[in-house]
Amino acid sequence: SLGLITQADVMLMNYFQVKPSGIGFYHLATSLGGMLAFVLVGVGPLALSIFSETYTRGAEKELSQIWCQIVGFVSFLTIPIFVFAFFHSEPLISFVYGEQFQQAGHLLSLYIMFVGSATVLGLDFVTSTLFVMHRRNTVVRVTVEGSILNIGLNLILIPIYKESGAVLATGFAMLYMVGRQLFVIHKNIDISKVWPIIGKCFLFSIIAVIPTQVLNFFILDHIFGSFFVFVFVFLITLTSFKPFTKTQAKMLKNIHPSFPQWISWFVRVN
Repeated sequence: SLGLITQADVMLMNYFQVKPSGIGFYHLATSLGGMLAFVLVGVGPLALSIFSETYTRGAEKELSQIWCQIVGFVSFLTIPIFVFAFFHSEPLISFVYGEQFQQAGHLLSLYIMFVGSATVLGLDFVTSTLFVMHRRNTVVRVTVEGSILNIGLNLILIPIYKESGAVLATGFAMLYMVGRQLFVIHKNIDISKVWPIIGKCFLFSIIAVIPTQVLNFFILDHIFGSFFVFVFVFLITLTSFKPFTKTQAKMLKNIHPSFPQWISWFVRVN
């Protein structure tokens, strides 16, 4: 569905005579922005299997706990990447595509705001969760609603903001679909416990990105130097605050036996 939304964006940008360079920048920003969630490759089907097994046993309370634990853990894998990319969009574009495409940096930052938020809210899990709950019609309905919303926003925003309008339309449609599905899921299971986890991860990521901004301003604006500083500060912050509990580590062990080995530094003793 998101692929069709992107094609609708391009078609309408051509209709409203957006410059080819603007359409190219749109493609670069949305492609690179979507690639930032590469760490989730394969996680979706694995989560679907776990959700299905839990829900089949009739353990909705356990499903709620597992859902919050998985989405919360995934936030620690994705939020830091999106936060770093948001603050270093132009150097990232230059590194991947070349300096001649650096102008696409502002579009990448804009798109990251939406795709990052949608991913953190469970973009890769909400659809599978609804299928497990036998709410297939909801999935189809929300997809149609999101597509219509995207086209309607395109007709309004592209003539005013050009390629930025297309990004805004796609972003709002994406957030609508995730939010709408989360609303339905929340009626069946309690997912409120995941929000504090996401908030902590976002705070840690902001703390880690501050030194990179200082480094870029006073010393050297280099993507690799900034990345290593960011990772180092983020890991030190995790080691200091130890955001994971033994319960979470046990749950992760059930998903993959090697997980607790490399997160043991970040697990609280009590």
